Amino acid sequence: MYFQTAATPSTSNTSDSTQESTAGPSTSEYTTPSTLLTNTENGTETNSSEPVGRIIKHLVSIRRNRSGNCEDDARRREENRNLLTNLKTHQLLKKFALQNELINESSKAVNVCRTYPDFFEPQVIIESEKFLLLATIRKEAIKKELQRLEINDEDNLTSGTFKIQNISLYTKRVDPRVFQQCKIYYVCVVHHGAMVYSTKTVRQYGNCIIRFENIFTFENINSDFEVRVSIYGLQQESRPSVWPPKVKGQLLPLPNVVKKSLFELWGTRTVKPSQRNYNVYDLLHTPLDVPMVSTFRAAVTIDFNINVKETGYLALGLSVQGYILWEEKWCTLEGCILKYWNFKLEENTCVPEGEIDLKNCVSYEFTDVDEEICPNPTTLGISVKDEFNNYKYYLLSTENLKDFEKWTHSISTVFCYLKKWNGDGYPRTLRRYL
Repeated sequence: MYFQTAATPSTSNTSDSTQESTAGPSTSEYTTPSTLLTNTENGTETNSSEPVGRIIKHLVSIRRNRSGNCEDDARRREENRNLLTNLKTHQLLKKFALQNELINESSKAVNVCRTYPDFFEPQVIIESEKFLLLATIRKEAIKKELQRLEINDEDNLTSGTFKIQNISLYTKRVDPRVFQQCKIYYVCVVHHGAMVYSTKTVRQYGNCIIRFENIFTFENINSDFEVRVSIYGLQQESRPSVWPPKVKGQLLPLPNVVKKSLFELWGTRTVKPSQRNYNVYDLLHTPLDVPMVSTFRAAVTIDFNINVKETGYLALGLSVQGYILWEEKWCTLEGCILKYWNFKLEENTCVPEGEIDLKNCVSYEFTDVDEEICPNPTTLGISVKDEFNNYKYYLLSTENLKDFEKWTHSISTVFCYLKKWNGDGYPRTLRRYL
């Protein structure tokens, strides 16, 4: 009787309403399809519209609060981004001023060494020239980084680590008597953005291989990074009267005149993500009269992570001998790894039943799903190839369009960054098979 009274539509009979009030709660306390509408009979509104109005006002206030919170979050993120940019700009400006001071001080030291070369060891002169070279390069790198911060935004969804080591140069075959007349020095400079690193100065003794034993590591880099490797050389004459050349009657330069380093650019190369599997790199802008070959060898390794996470239930289908085996799984996408369990509660307590590494996809794109295989339009298809050259075809199906768009966006974001880091549409581990 209780539920029947609540479910029956309200009528204008007063006696029935009196009986209902004595039998149980009135219909105004329950929301029924008839009471959701405003009763305008006889030009008056009944009391049943009051709880509906309060509910509508409450929903509107919640929606306004949510929209206001979203706007506040967006404004807060923008303010934090601006604060970080201003902080980086302030730090770079301090470094820029420091490099100016270092250039002035090193210029004075170089001026003294060039004026009185007999009073200094050759290694001291070489190191002063190298110090002036690095200060000049760092100043230009900081200047370009300041210009980049004004127009580019940082990408927080992905970051990586770049490591280059075992840099070696091959020299040309020259007459051994040349090394009795002059000394040849090499230095390698590796920089990315405002970070500039250099190797120790290496002297060439005869026809040999110039090896730099330093290991350079750049952390927190974006997917569109470029690391520039530059080789600088200096040929110092063995006779101090010839190096540096002097002209009769030439006045000595002032101590505060900014000098230019005698190290010259003998070759440069930009290393990109698509070139990380190379063993030999060609150098650009290499003069013909330098005693080295316009190539260098190096070992490059790149490690990256993608900050994308998505969770939800998916109907996972695996193609086995032409048949599709469907199972509903709780899936979690963290970076490039898609893990799945039987139930949601097993995520924090059990080992994943399986996982799919999106790095090993045949191509970083979704494959077309034939309607004969799966007529559901909210289905994604990916093909994975393992290190044993075996193919596996997975189908990921969702229940509704909203979940389909959510998973499509997340996996497409991962594919997009994988293309940027690998430089093409094929995984690094599978290129040797193609």
